[in-house]
Amino acid sequence: MLNTSHDNSTPILDALDCGIIVLGYQRQVTAWNAWIAAASNIRTTEATGKSMEELFPGRPLGPILVAVNEALEAGASSLLTPTLHPALLGLRTRAGQPLIHSISIRPIGAIGAYECLIQISDVTGAMRREAVLRERQNARYDAVMESAAEAILTLDDTGAIQGANSAAEVLFEIDKASLAGQPSARLFVEGDRWSQLHDASRSGQQIVHREVSVKRRNGSTRHLEASISRWSGGAKQFTTAFLRDVTDRLSSQLKLKTLNETLEQRVADATGERDMIWRVSQDLFVVTDFGLKCQSVNPAWTEHLGFDESEVEGKTFEDFVHPEDVAAVTRRLSLSDSRVAVRDLDLRMRANDGRFIWYSWQFMPRNNQYYAAGRDINVRRNLEDQLRQSQKMEAVGQLTGGIAHDFNNMLAVVISGLNLIQRRVDRGEPGVHQLIAAATEGAHKAAMLTQRLLAFSRQQPLSPEPLDVGRMVQDMSELLRRTLGEHVTLSTVVQSDDGAVLADPSQLENVLVNLAVNARDAMPQGGTLTIETSALLVDQSVAADHGISPGPYVLIAVSDTGSGMSAEVLERAFEPFFTTKGVGKGTGLGLSQVFGFVKQSGGYVNIDSKLGVGTTISIWLPRHNGPADGARRANSQDVANGKPEELILVVEDEASVRQLTMQMLEDLDYSVISAENGVEGLRILRDRGDISLLLTDVVMPGMNGREFADAAVELRPDLRVLFTSGYARDAIVRNGITDADVQLLQKPATLHALAQKVRLVLDS
Repeated sequence: MLNTSHDNSTPILDALDCGIIVLGYQRQVTAWNAWIAAASNIRTTEATGKSMEELFPGRPLGPILVAVNEALEAGASSLLTPTLHPALLGLRTRAGQPLIHSISIRPIGAIGAYECLIQISDVTGAMRREAVLRERQNARYDAVMESAAEAILTLDDTGAIQGANSAAEVLFEIDKASLAGQPSARLFVEGDRWSQLHDASRSGQQIVHREVSVKRRNGSTRHLEASISRWSGGAKQFTTAFLRDVTDRLSSQLKLKTLNETLEQRVADATGERDMIWRVSQDLFVVTDFGLKCQSVNPAWTEHLGFDESEVEGKTFEDFVHPEDVAAVTRRLSLSDSRVAVRDLDLRMRANDGRFIWYSWQFMPRNNQYYAAGRDINVRRNLEDQLRQSQKMEAVGQLTGGIAHDFNNMLAVVISGLNLIQRRVDRGEPGVHQLIAAATEGAHKAAMLTQRLLAFSRQQPLSPEPLDVGRMVQDMSELLRRTLGEHVTLSTVVQSDDGAVLADPSQLENVLVNLAVNARDAMPQGGTLTIETSALLVDQSVAADHGISPGPYVLIAVSDTGSGMSAEVLERAFEPFFTTKGVGKGTGLGLSQVFGFVKQSGGYVNIDSKLGVGTTISIWLPRHNGPADGARRANSQDVANGKPEELILVVEDEASVRQLTMQMLEDLDYSVISAENGVEGLRILRDRGDISLLLTDVVMPGMNGREFADAAVELRPDLRVLFTSGYARDAIVRNGITDADVQLLQKPATLHALAQKVRLVLDS
């Protein structure tokens, strides 16, 4: 107990860091320490014996006096805080600033003789720290409000709006300044319901996820989900409303509910539609596994192909495809591991009566199955065939005119030259050799024209050999430079590992020379011709686009820096007798010959050209797995003569050709006998055992050359055979390639070519 009657207590009170006032029972000051003296600017001697009203006149001392009375009379203690009772005594700090303080009042002494102890504590620092913290909290609160997606309203106890965030501005289409002070109930379609929710929240009821709605300026209604919480701000009560726009969610829920309610019916309708399409469609439908085993088919198979569904299901799809089209099915559907769709696969489908009908198929993979649809395209293909036939007849007309023109020119040289030779020989005049040379050149040109026509039609017999294309290009460089002339620079870019191709070396050389000549003519002012070879790998999709087989290829690219081609010229570049050169400067068969040779060799050719820039012709030839033939072909012009004891049987149905062939062989010192056909030839072979070589035409009436040769070899197994033909057909050629056991001499043949070939066959 504090004893204030002794002077020795004064130093103790003065040492305390708070204000101490002691009031006696008469409410007069009996103790006043240094702290309160400094804060009130009232000295201890001035305060002693006076009442609080006298010391602090004009101050709101009501709460203090009530607490003092309760302490003196009832022994009760009280605490007056600055929050509820600010600035009661008007104290100041040493710096002269208002001193925020709390007041603790309690009785001291014995019951019945109470004194009152008033303890005053400085809480200025704590209140300022609390204010800073409150400001920070308010800033964070404001940031949270502004970043919230929901609309947030702060309401006072009456429901008036005290604050709103930006989301509320957007929702209600009213700025925050205009929202402040408005009764919140006015914002909602059902204002009474909103007021009831607000009142329920004020009474302590938890309001969570209640549905309310607002009407916007454009007339639309937005549905909200409201949550309201109550909180205190000093002596005042506030509520915060969180409003989430759930219009889209409710709309989705409604749609989902509707969908769920109608799902069964819609599934039944969709299934019925699919079943109806499956039954009534005129297209062929089939479901197969990835092994193309048919699992189900539609009734169109019965209607159009005559197969009952049970006859198809369980069998493979290929069982109903034309044998020649099975390879296309395998090739196009070999990508099934990639599970890709296959479009526009045209196939001939077998009907139950043995007919074949064209269908265009679409295969779509799904769930380890193919869903395929085939459409009858016979009418379309017939129309296409008619169009092709029309185009073919037009091309034949153009071809006939071109051949007639060129052959007339060439025959004019031959006939005129022979007529003049005859006249000069009859008169004994000199100068015959020049006429013979001119006639021979005309005949060679006619023969070359025939070869180009056969190349274009892809019906010339080829003798393919394994070739190193890069080496061939390098070996031909000097020949090509002489062909190009000094004003054109030749550049070759050859890769060392291009690989070999299986091609006819003579025809491939002709192709390169033709392309070089075309390039030279496109660069009259000079330029650069580049021949480049490289390896190329063609995948399944590219091969299908170009109509070739996938796999490794060797690319030959011939590029020039010439005038280039227009789109119109490029479109017709491969047409026979089409040329942009002047009259007499080109036959128009150069590129068509290239096209025919490449296609016949199983390759692909493409032209890329731009006016004023140049042209690149790319040739793809299938790569050969074996080694290339490194031997250089003989190019000797020496004529190899025979021996009189070597007897040759010539079989030719055309008398003039037979007679000339015999004269050429006799001129080469061979012994020669002849027959008009195969039957006569076999009779001679039975009678003569000394025949060394059979030289037979391929195309003859009755027994053709191949049939005759087979019968002859059966009589004479050691007999050597040399075929000769201007048009080999299929007797000794398979897909344009001569059989491996066949030796063929192309008509018309020069004396040198005949001598070389006969000698080769006899010496083999």
